[in-house]
Amino acid sequence: LGIPVVQFDSGIYSADIKALDDMGKNPIIASVSTDSYGAAGLCAEKCFEKVRDEIAATDGEYLVGVIQYEQSKTAENRVNGFIDKFRELASADPDIAGKCKFAVEAKPDETNNNYKIALEALAEKGARLIFAANANSTIQGSDAVVASSGRYDDIRFAAFDSCTAVVDWLKRDSGPVLLGGIVQDTIKMGYSAVECAALAAEGKEYQKDVFIDGIWYD
Repeated sequence: LGIPVVQFDSGIYSADIKALDDMGKNPIIASVSTDSYGAAGLCAEKCFEKVRDEIAATDGEYLVGVIQYEQSKTAENRVNGFIDKFRELASADPDIAGKCKFAVEAKPDETNNNYKIALEALAEKGARLIFAANANSTIQGSDAVVASSGRYDDIRFAAFDSCTAVVDWLKRDSGPVLLGGIVQDTIKMGYSAVECAALAAEGKEYQKDVFIDGIWYD
């Protein structure tokens, strides 16, 4: 029908887009989404600032753990963005270079307490900082922390996405510390999506791939 469609938040998988392209029926003229790799990198940067002195004072290695949800490209970008930036910052610091190691626990979904199991596995490996790469992994992690009777008190945590469990965790004055997290700039994303559609409808030039930075909160 010639109606321009703007994809919001990378909600259509590349395989589906290719199938539409092959049929010549792809109505998507632009895509607006969070730069998951860059946003996770920002989270790593903020976390590094908060734990840098702790790492320097640690004898031996400092293990950074990541809970990855599913095997999608977005999930991989969040994991790799966090690890790559944290490794870069640690390697550039002469007091820390060589100390940081990384471990990833990847789970297909949140069923059967998968993320709690991932948290337990990282704790068993000796993780000192754990990045939960989506809201559900943070929620299950928060539930596990509350029920753990102090088992995870020496671990620092960080999150991607926000929810009531995250806000409640930030307000606690005891137990494991949630350093903060990254949220998507949904206002800017929505504005950009409408802008692309309006420009396309008017026959004007528009950006076909728009990547929006994330926002750090603590």
